[in-house]
Amino acid sequence: MINAFIILYEALIMSIIKKTIKQQIEKFKKSFFQSPNLPFSNFLADDDIADIIEHTPHKRNTVFTPLVTLKAFIFQVLGDDGSCKQAVASVLADRVCDGKAAISVNSGPYCKARQRLPLVQMKAAATNTGSRLHQQSTEKLKWFGYNVVLVDGFTVQMPDTPENQAVFPQPSHQKPGLGFPMARIVTLTSLAAGSVINYNLGPYQGKQTGETSLFSQLINCLSLGDLLMADRYYSPFALCSTTILNSPKPHMRPPIQACSGWLVAQPLTATTSAVPRCQQHLG
Repeated sequence: MINAFIILYEALIMSIIKKTIKQQIEKFKKSFFQSPNLPFSNFLADDDIADIIEHTPHKRNTVFTPLVTLKAFIFQVLGDDGSCKQAVASVLADRVCDGKAAISVNSGPYCKARQRLPLVQMKAAATNTGSRLHQQSTEKLKWFGYNVVLVDGFTVQMPDTPENQAVFPQPSHQKPGLGFPMARIVTLTSLAAGSVINYNLGPYQGKQTGETSLFSQLINCLSLGDLLMADRYYSPFALCSTTILNSPKPHMRPPIQACSGWLVAQPLTATTSAVPRCQQHLG
């Protein structure tokens, strides 16, 4: 009898927790004006948000919960100055509007809470969102019926810590202690939505760290109907071979041709001619 009561009690608690999390997610999404009648509605999926909550350790902070921290982080990235103080100020403003007690403007607790956000789930949420926005692009935003995807690379510097130096060493021409760790990033960006569909991150230099090497691991992110555009750094023949070898669908055979400084990859069906057609569009 006691065991049955414990089981029912635990089931009730789990049901309350799930309901509370669902309500928190709905409130979080409404804060971004995700009304069904607005463009790109529901761009943050419930499953992605729930995964972030589930995999965030030490969730007992009564102020900077995973959702509060995530919202503040997004507003920090989109803000004018991108500072942690601005992020904390947004949390303070929300609490005052909700009739809750004001918090300190000290950014320390927020920074610690942001470090607890799970990296794997954060990346998954970002790329899933980018892909979803890309797929929701209207026909007016497409180019000759194709959903254009831009590929390009860039480098970033990061704080000079032993951990960063071990994974992303500073350039070899810089003397030890006088440089910063540097990483190379290659992104697939939707031209219509302006969102990052996916990205790959690696050291600045070394074997298999060039843009084309990092890009080769992103090929499977392209879908039928996508049109890939790249600058002249991407060799037409090497890119074509890599694309064909890594294509997730056998009927997708993207021929590539250099056109006025751009490489245009057209995904084709098995019945479509394999002759590149970018010349007829570009003149």
